[in-house]
Amino acid sequence: MNKKINNILLGGMFLGVVGVAGYAIVVIWYLIFTPEILKESVAYLAPRFPIIIHAIFGSVALLTGMLQLLPKFREKFPQANIVLRKMYYASVITSGTFGLYVALYAQ
Repeated sequence: MNKKINNILLGGMFLGVVGVAGYAIVVIWYLIFTPEILKESVAYLAPRFPIIIHAIFGSVALLTGMLQLLPKFREKFPQANIVLRKMYYASVITSGTFGLYVALYAQ
């Protein structure tokens, strides 16, 4: 594949991942820190806890997974790549577990 097309595809992937992860973070911020919610936070957040955890760890998985696909990043920072890989695995397992719980008990 031509290098210019590869860079365009990586840039598009980066924008997509940052957009989806950013959207999840904004939704989580709204779910947790809306003034009406803070008044009755425990009663409101308890049933929403699994989806919040799923979204947080899903965002981490998206961002760390994206960095794993960048060859220059892997070559320049091999130790960071190892740490990001472990973070990716942990966040995928956590997000997947809570995502399965949310899917099974959705109302």
